[in-house]
Amino acid sequence: MLTLDELGPALATAAERGAPAEAMPPATATLRRRVRRRRTTLVSAATALAVAAAAVVVMATRPPRTQEVRTTGPGDVAGAGDAGSVANLATGKWSQLPAPPLQARVNTVMVWTGDRLIVWGGAGLNGAVFNDGAVYDPAAKAWKAMAASPLGGSNYPKGLWSGKDVLVQTPTQDGAYDPRTDRWRLFPARPAAVSPVRAAVWTGRELVAVGGDALAAAALDPTTGQWRALAPVPAPAGHVASGVNPVWVGDRLLVWVAWKPPAPANQFAPLGPSGVDLFSFDLARNAWSDLHPSGSDPPAGPAHWNGEDVVFEGVTPTGVPGDGAPLSPTPQPVWHTVYRPSTNSYQRAPATSAAVAAFWTGRALGRFTGVSTGTPGIEAVDPVTGARTALAPPPATGCCPQHQFVWAGDQLFGYDEYAGLVRFGP
Repeated sequence: MLTLDELGPALATAAERGAPAEAMPPATATLRRRVRRRRTTLVSAATALAVAAAAVVVMATRPPRTQEVRTTGPGDVAGAGDAGSVANLATGKWSQLPAPPLQARVNTVMVWTGDRLIVWGGAGLNGAVFNDGAVYDPAAKAWKAMAASPLGGSNYPKGLWSGKDVLVQTPTQDGAYDPRTDRWRLFPARPAAVSPVRAAVWTGRELVAVGGDALAAAALDPTTGQWRALAPVPAPAGHVASGVNPVWVGDRLLVWVAWKPPAPANQFAPLGPSGVDLFSFDLARNAWSDLHPSGSDPPAGPAHWNGEDVVFEGVTPTGVPGDGAPLSPTPQPVWHTVYRPSTNSYQRAPATSAAVAAFWTGRALGRFTGVSTGTPGIEAVDPVTGARTALAPPPATGCCPQHQFVWAGDQLFGYDEYAGLVRFGP
């Protein structure tokens, strides 16, 4: 399981090209748990690849990877029919799709709109950042370039689907893309205290963002384009936030905040305790509550709402996917965990093998495993029973950490700068 210190790597700073500033992922912390003393573990962001010398040079300059920032909100349960069940996933197979008309890149916005796949922004292998994108039509199996964006180029941009627009956030700007009209619009500047944004969710009416050193919060109404300040997350004194992981559960916002102690004045001094806090936010009352759930240790991986439980992916990156953290080259076994708000408690089942990436269908959790052993595979997990079913293994070029993934109602899309676009489904 991830150490708590690893849950909060850097998310994008104000500099568009820099390493991202802290965010828990994208990707996931948990409640306030019992305090543990832990030594800070430094994990290399570079993955050693046994390739030709020229390829090694390219990989040495590439930006660190992260998985797609998947919104936790109404989209998690919308369309969660039989297509996303474990039984249907067991019939899926892989196929290669046309590559997008874009320069090779990683760390993009990747969003499913209901009938189109949107890929925007990201960074190239030489560190250049992009503000262009493309739209993929699965029915026509064809790509189309997006209209020019008013947003600046960004590594690790965030993207959410509102049901009408793709809401895009860079470290300094916010905008919306309407795929029906192929038009962009730029929103007014967000409250300064929220920058850089650590994490954001869509509630069905507003985008709620949490960011800044003080964990400020603000809500954006994309219809009016107006921001409103919200009460900040009430992190206890001495808890320095190292990561933020929010999920909308239909009537309130749950936010897991991984924390660490302030840095000691003496570098040789022992580290203080670290942990994870869980807060609940009532949007109508603009009020936070500090929760103290019972059950197992804090889970790992991004969180998804299925209508009753918050399902955690249980992946093993050096940080939470979606926060701009590279994936760990040496994944360790972790736990697949479920948090139930009605009882304020965790339940968990041990993972059969380490996972380095995952996706959520609304009914089942797909986990990519076996990368560290050289035999990549996929398992589908039923979050209710914990039962696991092996799925068709991905093609050699379609394996896990190289790809960003998005579930598209009845199929999975994965994008990689080398392998292009792949599909998994019936």
